[in-house]
Amino acid sequence: MKPLIVFIGLALIGSMIFCFSGDALRYGDEAAGLKEAASECAAAAALSLDPSAYADGRLAFDRDSAVSSAISSFENYLVKNSRVPVNEAFLTLVANDDTGVWRYDCTVSYAGKGAAPPGASGPGPRAANLPAAALPALPALNAGAPHSVTVCLYLETADLFRLAGIEVTSLCRVSTYELVLPY
Repeated sequence: MKPLIVFIGLALIGSMIFCFSGDALRYGDEAAGLKEAASECAAAAALSLDPSAYADGRLAFDRDSAVSSAISSFENYLVKNSRVPVNEAFLTLVANDDTGVWRYDCTVSYAGKGAAPPGASGPGPRAANLPAAALPALPALNAGAPHSVTVCLYLETADLFRLAGIEVTSLCRVSTYELVLPY
């Protein structure tokens, strides 16, 4: 009887370790993918320059183009690369250019792959501008260096770990893209 009890205990501990290691690997992969998505969003926003300001010798970002390209990159990540069930996703963009510092906060609602969120006209994500007070507790984003774009991506998900006692329901990654000028 003693070997049976020991075997059941070892099998239970082994299955818990196996379950935790699989969940931890999935969490690490999702965090790395979200960091890559934040870098892509920041790069896409930083490359959206205002042509008239650039012709005058100033470096200013085209706000509408920067925001739309960052949101498009984030939506692409949510639709194609995210493997966790996303309840809500937030994007914060802070840019510092020759015209000053500006910030854009939005939420991207997504009801699952191929399903339209409530109020949307088609499948996929939908972005809506948010007041900063409506956002969850995000890390403090400062303007950074001149001619830079900082993007913070925040996902609220279902519990990423299956074991009791370990609860991770959000992922947050920040990336900054800086334009280095030769003068």
